[in-house]
Amino acid sequence: MFEEFGKLSLEGLNAKAEELANAGDEVAVGRLANENGIPMDAVKAYLQGESDYLCEDAADAAFARIDIEADDIGAEEIMGDWADYVRSLVIDSEAMARAVMNPEKSFAGCVGTLAAWSIMHAEPAPPEVIKAIDKAVTDAQLQKLHMERWHVQWTKIGMPGIGTAKKLIREYYGG
Repeated sequence: MFEEFGKLSLEGLNAKAEELANAGDEVAVGRLANENGIPMDAVKAYLQGESDYLCEDAADAAFARIDIEADDIGAEEIMGDWADYVRSLVIDSEAMARAVMNPEKSFAGCVGTLAAWSIMHAEPAPPEVIKAIDKAVTDAQLQKLHMERWHVQWTKIGMPGIGTAKKLIREYYGG
């Protein structure tokens, strides 16, 4: 991810595309777009002069960035939800879209912030939940996690709700 051209801001992405196009390296423009999740139809439009920029819209670039970075860390389930939260904030704010494009920020870093909050706010699960977990989990599942049945009694839960998650995301990206 971002190995050939590096992680670029929206302006940096467009400047690099212009540099490559001016050098006549249309294939490299395609590689740049691919590395940044920019669709090939945008490359064609740019190279044919239908667009002044490889990516004109900050939100489109931010969506592509989140897609690439979320895919890179295998974001599923709650991390996939967090990626959706970031996307929803990008829709609401161009400043947030530009913040997501900051080369010094990453979706992995954002997930780290959310996971750290989760760890720091984890509370022991209520006894009724512990009983339900104990019923739901199999010995094979516990063994796969290198756990024994008695470990279940120590279960803690601490995931942020959507409001807290969005607040933490805004704070992380600074958007």
